[in-house]
Amino acid sequence: MKISFQVRMTGPLTKYWPSVWQDLVKRGYTPLTARSILYRMDRLSSWMEKKGVGAESINENLLTEFCKTRCYAAGKPLNRRLIEPLICSLVNLKAIEKPTPNPPAPPSEVARFLAPFLTYLRCERGFVEHTIQQYDRVIGRFFIARFGSDEPKVGTISADDLSLFILRESRCYKKGTVKISISALRCFIRYQFVKGFIDHDLSGSIPVIANWRLSELPKYLETTQVDQLLRAPDQRTHVGYRDYAVLLLLTRLGLRSKEVASIELRDIDWQQGVLIIRGKGRKQECLPLPSDVGAALVRYLKIRRTVPQIRNVFIGVNYPLNKCTASGIRMIVKKYAIQSGIPNLSSHKLRHTLATEILRKGGSLDEIAQVLRHADHDSTAIYAKVDLASLNTVVQGWPGGVA
Repeated sequence: MKISFQVRMTGPLTKYWPSVWQDLVKRGYTPLTARSILYRMDRLSSWMEKKGVGAESINENLLTEFCKTRCYAAGKPLNRRLIEPLICSLVNLKAIEKPTPNPPAPPSEVARFLAPFLTYLRCERGFVEHTIQQYDRVIGRFFIARFGSDEPKVGTISADDLSLFILRESRCYKKGTVKISISALRCFIRYQFVKGFIDHDLSGSIPVIANWRLSELPKYLETTQVDQLLRAPDQRTHVGYRDYAVLLLLTRLGLRSKEVASIELRDIDWQQGVLIIRGKGRKQECLPLPSDVGAALVRYLKIRRTVPQIRNVFIGVNYPLNKCTASGIRMIVKKYAIQSGIPNLSSHKLRHTLATEILRKGGSLDEIAQVLRHADHDSTAIYAKVDLASLNTVVQGWPGGVA
């Protein structure tokens, strides 16, 4: 691609900038992104000139020092990831050797202490990685609150320590998060008791919070709002094709954001018209693939960029290309909710919307449980509260009549 602008650069990297530009464009970066990378190249080159070092001196320590000096207005250092495309181009051009990453920092005292417990959760209890990370964060917060920077001594933990920690958590987090903290702390205390590190099982002293199941009504969208949300993506663009397919999967099949992100090319059986979903607890389940969802996926896959090492259906649009994450799926929902004027919309609310729509069209709670793949039917029972037509047939009249 012809370069339509001038670059004024000084320092040891100046002679490489035309080749870096061509390499970036060849690797798929847009001209606008390539220019921003050249801007960082200019800053790095001029900084190296002031230090009196050449291109051969580029290593991980030098790059780390550069990132610390290029601070933003708020004092936050430059993210090392932002100069990675430049380093890759310089390595491709054989201008520098690939920097060897610095060895990871040694684990903290808390991390070393928790390692056997996390292994127990992973190998013996079969917890998924997401839950293990949640428990790790909770116990880490407890150790900081109880021991500070001192070495953890489990034998000194008392019932008051556990109660005070849960009370502090309840002031800082929502009920659902506090329930996770309670479960994590109980599991940890029981593990320590079984292993003989503490003399008494203190898990019974951990308080519970008032958070009754099925106590709230599920929040959902009206049909007009769903239609408005699905019209929001611009289907004349690559991003619009992708986002429209994501929204259809959420609204038509009631998938969770993590389930949408984990769909791989092999999970779509076009001949049988089914979709394999990797749900909670490492379960794999088959769902029918509606025709409109299948058509949206076909339109997207025809223009989807090919990345051999990525088998996920949905990938990002910024280089370096990578698979979409669950948080990325949630951001897609939030983006089009703002465009559609729908406040406080989450991907899980679309799941509630599908269940409510099934009830409106005469479906049963058992059918909802099958579509949403609930292992516990109590999770489905909450939707009985939104079936007002059926509830009106069993409601009792007010004693004495209406005045």
